[in-house]
Amino acid sequence: VVNVADGARKQILTLDKDEEKNPRIAALDWSPDGSAIYATWSARDKWERGLVRIDATTGQMTTVVKNANIYGGVRLSRDGKRFIFTMSDGDGPSDLYTSDPSFAAPKRLTTLNPWVADRKLPKSELVKYRDADGKELYGVLRYPVDYVAGRKVPVIFELYETFFDNGFNARATFLGHHGYAFFTPSVNLVVGRPGETWAKGVTAAANKLIDMGVADPDRLG
Repeated sequence: VVNVADGARKQILTLDKDEEKNPRIAALDWSPDGSAIYATWSARDKWERGLVRIDATTGQMTTVVKNANIYGGVRLSRDGKRFIFTMSDGDGPSDLYTSDPSFAAPKRLTTLNPWVADRKLPKSELVKYRDADGKELYGVLRYPVDYVAGRKVPVIFELYETFFDNGFNARATFLGHHGYAFFTPSVNLVVGRPGETWAKGVTAAANKLIDMGVADPDRLG
């Protein structure tokens, strides 16, 4: 925090030099009285996401809300009495909500996808695995609709760089209703060698799902 009058600086939050050991934190807004900073917060090893309040003098961090929901576009009213944000349970589409600072009873403002009410959606799971180089990675697995534990199913993989958070995915929903699992694996991308790193990431991810008893090794795409 920097004092505008004299430029004096005070560090109120210290993070580990190894970025991957820190939760994901991003400053959001000041409290109206200037005593604290609100920030978004999410863990790096599980689906725990939400908001925190950081005291601008002591640096003490207190939880406003943390759970498995996905929060987006969070804004604070000028008087500090209401938050407005989008929220999803991680499997369905997001809607607009509002809440007081306690987050005890968020109020839903929109129903943008009423069709969801009478349709089943794929359930998602965060999967940890190691790639061919031993680097620990995460991927998002979306099961087929009405999946029965222990049943081996065909799996479709969608590649890019890093996947961690879940959220509604139209392709996964379409495939899930046709008996397919859908997996988005992360890769440790090496510049100039995308094909090699994607192959390492998806191969290790496929092996993980086979070991979990989910993937049919003869039906991977």
